[in-house]
Amino acid sequence: MTPYKGRGASVGQHVFCYRNLNAQKRDGSVVYSIRGARFVLAHAGALRLSGVKFRVSETGRQQVLRERRKNVHAVVSGSVESFDGSDLEDMVAVSYNPYQNSTFVVVETGEPILEASEVVLNSKGAFAKL
Repeated sequence: MTPYKGRGASVGQHVFCYRNLNAQKRDGSVVYSIRGARFVLAHAGALRLSGVKFRVSETGRQQVLRERRKNVHAVVSGSVESFDGSDLEDMVAVSYNPYQNSTFVVVETGEPILEASEVVLNSKGAFAKL
C-alpha cells in the first residue's frame, strides 16, 4: 500500500476500491485506488476486503456508453482486511465491463453479483467468496 498525498488506509477501515487505469506500475501490474468517503487515500497492488458490495453508477455507465471513454463509475466497497491478495481458495473470478453488463458478474456463469462476504483484488483481477 502506498499512501496518497499523505493519507493512508488502515485495516478495518471502510473503503471504496477501483482499478486505476492511469496509475499502472512500470512493470505493467495493476494498481487499485483506495478511496475513503471523499478522497483517494492510497494505492495498492493487492488487498482483501470483507462485507463487500459491488456498486455501479448507471449514470456513469451511460456516459461511458455515450462517449466511448472510461470513467470511474464502478467500485467495490467493504472493510479492509489486509493488503495481501494471495489466498484465493474458494473464490470465483468477478469482472465488470460496461459495454456488456450493467453490473459486476461472475466470470464462469455470467450471473450478476451484488454482494460477497470477502473479495481479493490483485494483479490477476477481482475474486469473490460467495
